[in-house]
Amino acid sequence: MHRLAFLPAVAAAAALTAAAPAGAATWSAPATISAPHTFIFGLEAGATANGTVAADWGFQDGAGNGATSGARGASLAPGQTAFGAERALPRDLAQLVPYGRHSVAALLFTQARSGARDRLAIAFGASDGPSLGSPGTVATEDVAFLPRLAVASNGSGILAWIARASRSRRIVRVALKGAGARFGRPSTIAGTGRADAVTAAVDAQGDRLVAFVRSGRLFARYRPRGHDWGPVDDLGAVAAGTDNRLAALVTSGGRAMVADVHRQLSEGGDTGPLLVDAWVRPVGAGRFRAGQRLEQADGVAASAPALVPGDGRGAILAWAGGDPGAPPTPDGLSTRVKVSLSQPDGRFGPATALSPAAQPVKSVAAATSGTSALVSWVRIDPRSDGDGQVLAALRPVFGAFGPVEQVSPSENASITAPGFAGIGLEQHPFVAWAARPGGEGPGIPLSQIRTVVRVAQRTP
Repeated sequence: MHRLAFLPAVAAAAALTAAAPAGAATWSAPATISAPHTFIFGLEAGATANGTVAADWGFQDGAGNGATSGARGASLAPGQTAFGAERALPRDLAQLVPYGRHSVAALLFTQARSGARDRLAIAFGASDGPSLGSPGTVATEDVAFLPRLAVASNGSGILAWIARASRSRRIVRVALKGAGARFGRPSTIAGTGRADAVTAAVDAQGDRLVAFVRSGRLFARYRPRGHDWGPVDDLGAVAAGTDNRLAALVTSGGRAMVADVHRQLSEGGDTGPLLVDAWVRPVGAGRFRAGQRLEQADGVAASAPALVPGDGRGAILAWAGGDPGAPPTPDGLSTRVKVSLSQPDGRFGPATALSPAAQPVKSVAAATSGTSALVSWVRIDPRSDGDGQVLAALRPVFGAFGPVEQVSPSENASITAPGFAGIGLEQHPFVAWAARPGGEGPGIPLSQIRTVVRVAQRTP
């Protein structure tokens, strides 16, 4: 999840089982891998092909004009049971993407002041540490919203962003990277209108996908390996403005997928229902199929979905959806983890609830390996300000999700980042999360809040 998205808030169904009660403890005791901070956000975790896990996060200490911020990371070496010591990473780190056998690519987004231009740069390095080399500038221009970096296992990459241009336009720009190469010169793939959100994906064969929102409609452009960009594909109506939470994926063979969790906001305070839509472009097709409506839920806020590879050329889509009939929470209607699996024909199957009813959730995330899929989330504790306990469910390849498992104690957890460590038969799931074990809320002054990154590994 992109850490810069959190800064404003900080400053002020055959393959699915029915949700079961939280299972017995199958996870290691939580280990703290960060120093304490006032706030931690943008937590990410992923593994390279040699089984090394690289985790990174942003932090803020204090609030107001005296606040300080930065980024840190830590790694888990293959065969080890504990993360190494945390390391300082560039302050402007926006994303860290592990790829290849032991490599990482870091997106640095330096937002300019006093009328200067923003800077987008990429630094390459090693997952061990993680450590980064000197960054190389990709573009300096007026960047709107959040850029997106995607890198495939072989090093093919794409960086996509929205730039402000003349006559109030917001155009979509990209820079491409071949396997073993640096990012090339930026180009414009949508030069009209006012774009509001963008996402991108790439596969190891070099197929690339960009999806973006403009004037309340979702558009996509696809670039097959060895070819130029195809035409702009109008996927249909979505939320007008910025309340679109996009995800994109290109699976093996070039099947492309886009998901949007969106909710139309209005100036008068009224809001439309939460809508969860997905689009699929079959292998070899010239355009995307008609979109699928996977859920419509009244009164539920939009949050980022998780879209990860599934079985074969398939995918797994997970999100926080509606929980009809559950008692409302102090922050609104209850939510529930929903999951949809793509079918052999590429279409997504019916949405199925993964978490128990009447247990509101947030921070739904997912990861896959060659043999399993893992979905994690935070069950909101009613005694908290909106945080709670980390739960997860595991699915073997071509199998069904198992029962819900308790990953953490109730310790005011706020965000989760699941993954898989190790390789082959030694591969095992893990979840990292941010928590405040010492408490939070009105009874604890801001100066005494201590947020840390914790991690647990699933035991056999």
